[in-house]
Amino acid sequence: MKVELLVTSGVAKGKRFVFTKPDCFLFGRAADAHISLPNDLYVSRQHFFLEIAPPVCKLRDLNSKNGVIVNGVRYGGKTPLPKEFKQAPINETLLKDGDEISVGDTRIKVSIQLDTMDYQLAQQTPAAIRCARCGRDVTAEVRSLPQPPQGGYICAACRKAQTGSKPASESGAAQRRAPQEQQTPHESKPQTKSISIEGFVIEEKVGTGRMGEVYKARESKTGQLVAIKIFSPRVMVNPHKLKILQRELVIIRQLKHGHIVQFLGHGVAGNLLYFIFEFIDGITLKKFIQSHAGRVPLRELAPIILGTLEGLAYAHRVRLSARTNSGVIREWEGIIHRDLSPESILITQKGDSWLAKLTDFHLSKTFEEAGITDITTPEDILGQPMYWPREQLTHYKYLNPATDVFSIAAVFYEALTGTWVRDGFSQLLKKSKEQGYRPSISDYMGVIASHPVVPIRERDPQIPEPLARVIDRALREKEIPQETRNVQKELQTLRYPDAGVFKETIAKVLLDLNLVDASGRLAPQQSAENAQGKSPSNMIMLSNPQEGTTRDAALLLLDVAQSTQYVVNKGDTHFSTLIGNMLRRIRTHALSQSLFFLKGTGDGFLAAFSSMNDAFAVAETFLSSPIDTQIQLRLALHYGSVRVGVDGDLYGLEVHRISRIEGVGKTDRIESAARLSEFPDANRIMISTVGLEQLSEVHRTRFTLAGAFRLAGFEEPTTLWTMNASIK
Repeated sequence: MKVELLVTSGVAKGKRFVFTKPDCFLFGRAADAHISLPNDLYVSRQHFFLEIAPPVCKLRDLNSKNGVIVNGVRYGGKTPLPKEFKQAPINETLLKDGDEISVGDTRIKVSIQLDTMDYQLAQQTPAAIRCARCGRDVTAEVRSLPQPPQGGYICAACRKAQTGSKPASESGAAQRRAPQEQQTPHESKPQTKSISIEGFVIEEKVGTGRMGEVYKARESKTGQLVAIKIFSPRVMVNPHKLKILQRELVIIRQLKHGHIVQFLGHGVAGNLLYFIFEFIDGITLKKFIQSHAGRVPLRELAPIILGTLEGLAYAHRVRLSARTNSGVIREWEGIIHRDLSPESILITQKGDSWLAKLTDFHLSKTFEEAGITDITTPEDILGQPMYWPREQLTHYKYLNPATDVFSIAAVFYEALTGTWVRDGFSQLLKKSKEQGYRPSISDYMGVIASHPVVPIRERDPQIPEPLARVIDRALREKEIPQETRNVQKELQTLRYPDAGVFKETIAKVLLDLNLVDASGRLAPQQSAENAQGKSPSNMIMLSNPQEGTTRDAALLLLDVAQSTQYVVNKGDTHFSTLIGNMLRRIRTHALSQSLFFLKGTGDGFLAAFSSMNDAFAVAETFLSSPIDTQIQLRLALHYGSVRVGVDGDLYGLEVHRISRIEGVGKTDRIESAARLSEFPDANRIMISTVGLEQLSEVHRTRFTLAGAFRLAGFEEPTTLWTMNASIK
């Protein structure tokens, strides 16, 4: 299979482009366009874009002034339509063998050669417009619209079904989420209840993403915990593709490093592909960012930055080998990730700081080589273009370590500022949601081409200038002409050659800022401040369990609402005394025998009990017998597994969950409030269903259903129950 483009007239006459693998093709006045016409004013800077995955070739007008003519039909365009042409209702089309593309004086002949097995695919009529979700022919529906939609169209029936399953109350919450939480169209999920994977016992689902679902499982023979990623049914694997896939997975399996999630194996269950990885008891960086309200403090992010770069640097320089089709062993140095994002970094606790591990390494390349997916599926099976540099679209075949440098710098940028490196993505996602279509790779190309990276200190002037210089250099871009002989060298000079050099540079800055020590660990500054009494409210008051142990706990979290105003009115000393009295009450309460952990949180405390009944009894006293009637309290109860760190602190997903439960508001509720209890903003106790089930029947009757809530950093809704101060 191949796609061939031959320029038959115009300045570029005689140029020929042949594509046998997935690639992209840009036409315009830009210097890095495959056909660059800088002096042709009829042509827009980024005029049209081809998404190529032989034998498929899709043309997309990039909001050009004059549009693109294909066989006498214009796609896109803003100028009046010449009489001899027809206007297409949308700005994209699938190209067929023999089609002719016209832009001004330039004519391009399209030739598509097929294998026999692809003949039926070639017979699809590109004139038919199909729903991007259900696949139904919606040509008549689209042509009846007052304005043509921009991108793939989702039919009215699918939009209605989606609206019916997502109440209006959810839309307000969605607008407040961090940028990495953008909604994607519904997709079918693997039916894991009926899946049996020989040699493993699946224990629980621990994550859901674009590619499918991740499960915690245990190997039957050894008892070893593993993570099994079961891919969506869309990832179709026939025997031929599986053979190629296995060859690529040999490469991934050679990556063995403390900051890279170890790939252990793969298989097929029914018609579902699955991968097996080492199990990491943690969360994605995406959820970690969300748990910090969109911005992670630099001190907390520093070890994550260095750990991630250490793993990436290893991958960029490791010696690898693989057997070719002819049986010869080929060796080379380095491998790139290609799809770095906050979702491809896992965070787990290690001592008093965070340990970062890279996952999904080389996955997009592996799937592409096997013909499972290609460049035309952004945010579908593969990564997110919000973290891509320009060359990932204009020089798709020449990606290199400097490309990863840009992407990982874009991830750090987001973690520090709460925004993407470019403007334009939020508007694109909002527009696509309103018009009912999924953004295509061409849509993202339009944003990347027209929105340069915003310097990080323009987002947040508080970012230290030395750090900003390093990150801004890692995010440099330029239009590199297609005829450039050494694209990799150009990019390495522009940014940093690889993650190793990037790490060395940024580590020196973090060391100079006294954020890490010479070994890359957190500098002891924070501990020193606590020792001097500057942050006594954040100290651990009680921690009985042994470090490294994991156990179930009844968690109680108390927070003083509007604590800042209280401090303004009463003063720091009075507030510290208030918190001290709260901590004293909980330690001396008659039912605190099962208390095994207590920590001040600045505006309250986190406590862990062996008994949920004891935790509730203590919590209830803060409403029935308030220490200070002028304060407003929010309390939360939850039951789940926690891990004790070497510093005695509690860690784990359930600790993050209770912090989200404590702060929920009415706008976070995703069910209709008609049949549910109202609850105040403060002077209440919120409890999860799993926590409620741990209470005695007498205590359970004091709670009423509050509804299902969307908690920041958690994909699945959480059902909560409430008890207000007025309920006796």
